Amino acid sequence: MRIAVIGSCTGEKAVDCPNRLTLTDLADPDRLAERQRQLAPFMRPAAQMYLGDQHVRMMRGVESLRRSLGPETVKVWILSAGYGLIEENRMIAPYEATFNAMGRRAAAAWAEKLSVGRGIRAAIVGVPLVFFLLGERYLGAARPPIVPGPGQRLVFLAKPALEGRLGGRGTTVVPAGMIEARKYGCGLVGLKGRMLQLLGKAVESEGPDLLAKIEGDDSPATLLEAIDREVWRRGQAG
Repeated sequence: MRIAVIGSCTGEKAVDCPNRLTLTDLADPDRLAERQRQLAPFMRPAAQMYLGDQHVRMMRGVESLRRSLGPETVKVWILSAGYGLIEENRMIAPYEATFNAMGRRAAAAWAEKLSVGRGIRAAIVGVPLVFFLLGERYLGAARPPIVPGPGQRLVFLAKPALEGRLGGRGTTVVPAGMIEARKYGCGLVGLKGRMLQLLGKAVESEGPDLLAKIEGDDSPATLLEAIDREVWRRGQAG
């Protein structure tokens, strides 16, 4: 595995039911197991469960990277406010939970119960290049800063105002705010997914060496310039 992509859950889901899992269900392993048995017809792999704009675009970017690098080279993790950090193939049931609806203390306590911070740090050990597509509350659940290991590059697509909490040696903070939303023709909700989607296409166009250049750059310049070139190519083709 060369790349890990960590995205967030979305409220829009592929299947729904009137008795979604609640925080009460999710907090008790025995209760959760029983409720999941009841909801078995509605369960899906995590990668297929979420239909929010960011997730859908992110997965398109992942598909492009896998076409360029091979199917086993990119690992996807999803930070779920219900289940914690989960792999893309983890079977999950529809649930009602989001860090965005919790107060900061409540979100921190729930993230601790789900072992979010420890889970993320364990998941990325030894992965040379890691992309984080997380909003502010979801980043908060990860308890930054996340310190990269030797030879590791952590790339955060985030609001520019968060750079002070995320930046450091081995870390690249790529601005993903209003300016980028206008530039790349996407709403803020789906912007991070859109940027990874464009990067995936750029790697398809230019080859895997582009990723090596991103790994070696503390600044966001290499990644942003690659996205801009892909936007230009699309404009020329269209």
